[in-house]
Amino acid sequence: MRRCFLKPSILLPRSLFDALVEQRTLRQPRETGGFLLGVRRGPHLEITHHTAQGWSDIATRSSFERRGAHHQRDAEAIWRRTVGEVGLIGDWHTHPVGS
Repeated sequence: MRRCFLKPSILLPRSLFDALVEQRTLRQPRETGGFLLGVRRGPHLEITHHTAQGWSDIATRSSFERRGAHHQRDAEAIWRRTVGEVGLIGDWHTHPVGS
């Protein structure tokens, strides 16, 4: 029997990618960021939602620190609304002035 192994992929809808780019553009020259939420599909991750910078987050030209309670509150609300299907995948942040 031959086994087929799929190379793991991260699926990111164009609309979500555009939203992250918009957040980056609005916050330049400071960093920005938030959580990435989504679902596991076999070996793949599909990003479906994100959180964005809030007033209590700390952003400088070289760092971003999530301080806002809204990140966790929004992630938990999405998790409950999807009956646990959508969960935390990771975080995202920008590097507008360096690597």
